[in-house]
Amino acid sequence: MIIAIEGIDGAGKNTLVHKLRDALDIPVEVLSFPRYADSIHAQLAQEALYGRMGDLTSSAYAMATLFALDRHGAKSQLEAAAESSSLLILDRYAASNAAYSAARLGDDAVMDWVYELEFDRLGLPKPSLQVYLSTPVEVAAQRASSREA
Repeated sequence: MIIAIEGIDGAGKNTLVHKLRDALDIPVEVLSFPRYADSIHAQLAQEALYGRMGDLTSSAYAMATLFALDRHGAKSQLEAAAESSSLLILDRYAASNAAYSAARLGDDAVMDWVYELEFDRLGLPKPSLQVYLSTPVEVAAQRASSREA
């Protein structure tokens, strides 16, 4: 079973993921995306976000593809969880990719493109449950900046 926790930076995703893991009385795996330590695609996206990949970040589609390919790199782990009774909790998944892309482009149509890329073309399993954290932007921004400091 896969549960995906989604929300903007500073929404409390990581906190919720770890509180769930600690509170549940069953074995729980946790996987956070992007996987910067393990995935070349996530590493390239990170380099782009730090301005070290030319104009790559100017393309929301290119960035969304890198993040989707990062998730594709964990496909076997995701499929195993989807097909078993074990629980895998994700800190971000495809919905975050769709939301960030739509926000960057100001066009919700890209969400369908991300869905098709991640679930149809790349064949990633859909989560059994998605939790969307609704956190005021001001609160999330304060948390994110505190974390960076």
